[in-house]
Amino acid sequence: MFKKLGLFFAGRWTPVLAVPCSAVLMLISDLLSARMSLFVLSLSAVPIAAMFYWVRRKHRLSYGITEMMMAIVGLYALMLAIVFKDAPADGYLSIISTRTISFIAAVYVMVRAFDNIGEGLPARFTRVWDVVFPKEKQDVGTQ
Repeated sequence: MFKKLGLFFAGRWTPVLAVPCSAVLMLISDLLSARMSLFVLSLSAVPIAAMFYWVRRKHRLSYGITEMMMAIVGLYALMLAIVFKDAPADGYLSIISTRTISFIAAVYVMVRAFDNIGEGLPARFTRVWDVVFPKEKQDVGTQ
């Protein structure tokens, strides 16, 4: 049944389709009014979050290490801003780093939302969810 629905390869294509989907949403946003454009740009982060959620479910250790590194970089940037609040690097660099950290935080919250959605799904939807976002295969001897 899943093959007929086109979901057979969905789990493999989830990370591949994320960036083009985001790019299409960004292109569409250019055609809209200012307020609607901002909304569509915000939606363009959802496929990126879906890609990170796919990585989280499929490669838990790699995702955890990446998550830790991003947290350390974010904390380092925060400490730089606190300790050197009058540093000459304020200008554009400060704006870019603040926006980047905000974007990463928003995507992280979306990944957590995907996790909560997956955990709270009714049983009839979990099979489709597991096809689109496959879990990491467990070793036979570990549990």
